[in-house]
Amino acid sequence: MNKIFWLVFFFILGGAGVLFILPSFTLRLLFILIILAVLAWTLRAGRKIEINILALITAYVLSTAQFGLHFFFRIPAWALLVVTFIWVTVLFWLGFRLKIGNITTSAKLLSLVTGLAGAEIALALLFWPTHFLVTSTVFFLLFYLVWMMANFYMLGILSRNRLLIHSVFVVLVLSVLLFTAQWTI
Repeated sequence: MNKIFWLVFFFILGGAGVLFILPSFTLRLLFILIILAVLAWTLRAGRKIEINILALITAYVLSTAQFGLHFFFRIPAWALLVVTFIWVTVLFWLGFRLKIGNITTSAKLLSLVTGLAGAEIALALLFWPTHFLVTSTVFFLLFYLVWMMANFYMLGILSRNRLLIHSVFVVLVLSVLLFTAQWTI
């Protein structure tokens, strides 16, 4: 259970950020129930926890929190850039550590590169005239694609077919999301 402590910590941190921006007591209560359900699932699964699922849930909560806090409180872009770099790098590093054991040089480098790419994507998305939920979902979908490809690569099972399936899925969801999004704030 100690191995997933930091994933749970980042999940709770992101959850606190989302709770802070929710406008009503009912939504906060509902989100607290969701947080408790995820934590109960994590505790019940124990050592059999699926790291990918927990990491992806954590990534979505963190991205929603960071873009929501920026949307409501106009956090400076440089601060969001630094925070995004840190949490994306740490999530990838933790994911590799939990999946493959010892961190290789390529895993360290891949963690840093994905953190840098995540920070750059977050900075670019700050200029979009969309609601923070659209922005955070776009960021998450790109994170998901990179997460899956990086994990397939590190496990030695990356193939053209896997890349195609996950890319098509992300493109379809992005298309629906962006075509239905309101492009003015």
